[in-house]
Amino acid sequence: ALNEKTDALIALNSLISDNSIFSNDCYLLRADIFYDYGQWNLAKNDYSMYLDFYPKQADVYYKTGMCWLNLRMTEKACYNLKKAVQLRYVKAQRKYYDNCE
Repeated sequence: ALNEKTDALIALNSLISDNSIFSNDCYLLRADIFYDYGQWNLAKNDYSMYLDFYPKQADVYYKTGMCWLNLRMTEKACYNLKKAVQLRYVKAQRKYYDNCE
């Protein structure tokens, strides 16, 4: 599975650098791989790029918030978790109330 994710990262990087019509979606896919690897800074950067194009994605706000929590940046984590809660992402509610209220 590690080699598959590494190969996917190479392909996604190529699509993003070529400014492919799929670039926006590539940010999300690449962010998910970084998230799985615990590369919180890289993941949150790509999630933020994705949210620039698709700002109503509650699950992406949640994952961005989780990245910020793992980076111990509570204020930024709470901002993203609150956005996820406002967009009715149930999974974000517990994290928000445990860390932000």
